[in-house]
Amino acid sequence: MSTGHMLPIADKLDRCGFVGAELMGLVQYDVAVRYLKEDPWERFRLMSAAMPNTPLQGTLRSRCLRGFVPLPDDINALFVERMIANGMRRMLAFDGLHDLSNILGAVHTAKRHGVYVTVWLIYTLAPGYTDEYYARKAKEILDEIDPDAIVIEDPSGLLTPDRVRTLVPAVRK
Repeated sequence: MSTGHMLPIADKLDRCGFVGAELMGLVQYDVAVRYLKEDPWERFRLMSAAMPNTPLQGTLRSRCLRGFVPLPDDINALFVERMIANGMRRMLAFDGLHDLSNILGAVHTAKRHGVYVTVWLIYTLAPGYTDEYYARKAKEILDEIDPDAIVIEDPSGLLTPDRVRTLVPAVRK
């Protein structure tokens, strides 16, 4: 969706009372540049101005700003700083393998600038991914990052109500 398609409805979305609006992840950045030939930073600025009551959110997947090639922490920190400078007030960060070292630098940069940070725990049905595993990872996230929120994310739709009954209390504890 081009920025020109977004701007006419931005004021209506802003009045809905959303907690936040996702605007910049790596896919959106890539699409804006590669396919729409738009400046993703200008999009962020325009939408931020058009939606002053709704915090715009950016997403960081691991150390990989583009594709699957990990980049140095200083590059990721710079990307986060540019998102903040252009209007980001919420950030979502995750590493699919729960390796916190892959998000620490970027998350600490966001926290230092007062950004509301959410960290995802990615749910899966692989051996070893027990309640205890997720509880341990949640504690690591709290100890290392001190995020504003932790979310159990289920991108594959594998999490059943029965599984939630044990997993959520373990993670909350």
